Amino acid sequence: MDRYDVVISGAGPAGAQAAFRCASAGLSTVLLERDVLPRAKCCAGGVLGRAQARAELQLPDDLVEQRIKSFAVVWAGNRKLFPLSGEVAAIVRRERLDHFLVMRAEKAGAEVLEGTRSLGAREVGDGVVVTTDRGEVSARALIVAEGCTSRLASSLFGPYPGRRMAMGMALECEFGSSPGDVMEVHFIDTPVDRLSSRVVFPRNGWMFPHQRGGNIGVVAQAASAADLRDTIEHIVKDCGQRYNGTVSRSDIAAHPLPLYPRDCVHSRRTLLIGDAAGFVNPITGEGMSYAFTSANLAASSVEGLLRDGKGLNSYAVGCRKKILNDLSAAMFLGPKLHWLLGKVNLSTFFDQVGRNDDIMRACAGIASGESDWRDLFARMAPRTMPFLLLNHRLIRGRA
Repeated sequence: MDRYDVVISGAGPAGAQAAFRCASAGLSTVLLERDVLPRAKCCAGGVLGRAQARAELQLPDDLVEQRIKSFAVVWAGNRKLFPLSGEVAAIVRRERLDHFLVMRAEKAGAEVLEGTRSLGAREVGDGVVVTTDRGEVSARALIVAEGCTSRLASSLFGPYPGRRMAMGMALECEFGSSPGDVMEVHFIDTPVDRLSSRVVFPRNGWMFPHQRGGNIGVVAQAASAADLRDTIEHIVKDCGQRYNGTVSRSDIAAHPLPLYPRDCVHSRRTLLIGDAAGFVNPITGEGMSYAFTSANLAASSVEGLLRDGKGLNSYAVGCRKKILNDLSAAMFLGPKLHWLLGKVNLSTFFDQVGRNDDIMRACAGIASGESDWRDLFARMAPRTMPFLLLNHRLIRGRA
């Protein structure tokens, strides 16, 4: 049985980044991936500026479908465009991004075992043994990057609660004309009847542009598969009308998203990163930034464990400072935002937002990592909410 310093299961962005950082630190590293790369993945494919910075990435032009310089919100037949001062995100195809990141890890010295499915794991003595469909792999530490329904995470930490998940569906389309550099957010079920202290993820969708088409999808908590498919068809039709028809489309794929962080993200020899740890923004569904951040933290913690015999507590401390504070703010503010958007006239609300340079800078700052949701709400509240909520003519649902 081969013995490594660290074994990483799952070759998505989180796992590939962890493998890159571990190998770059001189650790003998093996990355396990159940599929053969490149492989399709259900994902919108948006890589925010802050995600690229945390991964120390300069995405090459031949990997990028579009560089986003503006976004639009779409609702009930309306569309509001928000130009931004510069690039805030890059749109990629996940199969190509993941392959690119895995090859970077391999060049740094990581061994990559494709077509290897992890079946279970057990911590023994001073290490971990991972059982795969090709035999056992032993290491001094294990990093799990398999998503929120991870088999390994379930075997060591218990299954992620289904009630805490949302479901996303997506497909790819080619349009008659290019959608340009505009990323669209489609509000479908934003209104929430009353304020809630729980995370609420109403049914909403997106169109992330490619060179001649886009990734179209929808995500929601407690929505039926039929409702999600109907929503995708609605967005496809809307985008087709805007971009001169739909030339082709892929099949619909589905993927679960965690809405809450796990209570425990490490044991004595195992760390959970990315979606496996529940690190996804409950307002936007974005997880790439947290995937890269948690991968960096996990690699540093494993390096300390193997070098100095330190435990993995530094990983939990780092996650609290660099991930959970941001997620906690989003979990608190998200239900208030959804409730507000269900009470005001959206045309007036978005006009107010678009005319305020300070708010627009805060939006761009979230994408770049220079600010967070608390900063946006602090700037937005005194400028827009009193005006919108006190004027009774504007309290007309989604009119």
